Amino acid sequence: MINRQTSHGRFDAPQRTVDSGASRVALLLVLVAELTVVVQSPAHAACYVDPGSGAVLLQALLAGALGSLFFVKRAYDALREWVSRKRGDSDKGSQP
Repeated sequence: MINRQTSHGRFDAPQRTVDSGASRVALLLVLVAELTVVVQSPAHAACYVDPGSGAVLLQALLAGALGSLFFVKRAYDALREWVSRKRGDSDKGSQP
């Protein structure tokens, strides 16, 4: 494997392409499988959620929400840095 050094001093791995035909077929198979499960499920399912399961579900929902907030903040900071580099602003630390 040959790595190329970029202008930033980092090494980039070669890009791999995925055959779009095979990925479309795989996506279609997944969608058909999900549709089959949804159609064959009963209209009214009686289920019980004990307090332990409810706590785990609540924890997963909160973790997902907080994780998505951190992801959005990181993407916003990266976009702001990219825009400032495109503008040529040298004083990046002027705003807190």
